[in-house]
Amino acid sequence: MVELSGFNGLLLSNIAAIFVAVVMARAAVHKLQDPSFEGTLADYQLLPERLVPRAVPLLAGAEVVAALGLCVLATRPFAAALAAALLVIYAGAMAINLLRGRREIDCGCGGPGDVISWALVARNAALLVILLPALIGVPADSIDMALGVAGILVTAVSVALLFLALVLFESVATRSAAIALRLPARR
Repeated sequence: MVELSGFNGLLLSNIAAIFVAVVMARAAVHKLQDPSFEGTLADYQLLPERLVPRAVPLLAGAEVVAALGLCVLATRPFAAALAAALLVIYAGAMAINLLRGRREIDCGCGGPGDVISWALVARNAALLVILLPALIGVPADSIDMALGVAGILVTAVSVALLFLALVLFESVATRSAAIALRLPARR
């Protein structure tokens, strides 16, 4: 098995894990707070109607478990695998509907009301790549190195910058999809 080692390896794993944890937590909060999410999930037309109400808390619960697990080094590889599976499922659901010609579906991602697009499928693929260091694992002797103030500060700043980049990407993707569909862009 490939392992990341030393301070840099653990720092990279921390940044990847915490960033994806923030993305998962944001998506879970959206699903739990938005009463219309059940309709969004139904719009994908991938589940039998009777399963949609049961799927909403399962998806949100899985996102919460992934987000929390990514923050704990001992559970990180398992949580990273769960987060990766969710990202693949979501990208697959969007791709299936895009291939069906169904482009006016809200993605349900927790972002600014994005309609599905190939850009959002690519975003999920990019999140999978970002998640790789968290999937690989970190040897136990590296743990103490990243617990210092510098490691925490670098992780926090890196996660904030990555999150800002994600929000910017989503804004561009939303505007591009709106232009392609000739819909007014949401602000």
